Amino acid sequence: VLGIVPAHEVAVKARLSDADAGPAMEKVLGESSLIALEGGSVTPKSDVLVAPRALWESLTTRALQALDAYHILHPLRLGVPREELKSRLKMSSRIYSAALKRWIADGLVKEQGGAIGLLEHKVQFNETQQKKVDHLLDQFKRAPYAPPTIKDCHAEVGEDVYLALIGQGKLVSVSPEVVFRYEDYWKLAEDLQSFLRQSG
Repeated sequence: VLGIVPAHEVAVKARLSDADAGPAMEKVLGESSLIALEGGSVTPKSDVLVAPRALWESLTTRALQALDAYHILHPLRLGVPREELKSRLKMSSRIYSAALKRWIADGLVKEQGGAIGLLEHKVQFNETQQKKVDHLLDQFKRAPYAPPTIKDCHAEVGEDVYLALIGQGKLVSVSPEVVFRYEDYWKLAEDLQSFLRQSG
């Protein structure tokens, strides 16, 4: 049974001559019976990964189901950590990397902050969580350079909500204890760069 393999292995496994392999590969690619997972020219001599359509569709379905189940279990997270999804799908590094790029290009999934999620997934806070978030962000606004610690954030809104704020780019963690609002972090960085230029 043909799996996800480099194109040159297809001709070998099909026991095709060099003269027949080229036209045969063009035919199955044109019919979408064989799917190219990487860029580059797909020829009987190339190393581009290809997959039979049925296998590719089955793998894609498994990946999307895994992501959907994760979102249901962890609605406040952006998605499955990249390496965790690879482990769940039991894929080699090269095949996983190629498949992930293809899923992203096809508009099926997205990658944010090292997490893989369904394209339509959005983190949404309930009313209680949003009030806590607003209160926490107000604390950052009132003391931008002496902000709440990560431990304070966990106590205020919970770890999942805190991680969601990191994933959304509203907070920026700079150490295991220190975190800033996005806009305060960049203002501080600009001020520091300006000071160093003037001092130099």
